[in-house]
Amino acid sequence: MIPPFYNTAENTSTAFYCVYEIITQDVNKDFLILGCAGSGKTMILLHRIRYLLFNNPNMDPGDMMIISPTDILGRESKELAKILNIERVSQWSTAVFYQNIIRSIL
Repeated sequence: MIPPFYNTAENTSTAFYCVYEIITQDVNKDFLILGCAGSGKTMILLHRIRYLLFNNPNMDPGDMMIISPTDILGRESKELAKILNIERVSQWSTAVFYQNIIRSIL
């Protein structure tokens, strides 16, 4: 669990260590990241994907998918994915994701 943030070097260091722990967890471990807007959830997710792809060469980014609640967040994620060299991971907004599911059923 990530501790609360305070304006001290010690707590900032602890927070970064906790984020590192999340990013570098075993590939088979499930976890959930909760946080308010702007807390870094997307950045942690994208760095986790980068870490997994770098450390697991048999992993295919084409088998991964990021679903964002809005198009705006999706565009932001795509820009960050380019920077991290993980743009082959498919990204969808929830609306487009569900539209594609419905089209495939009908």
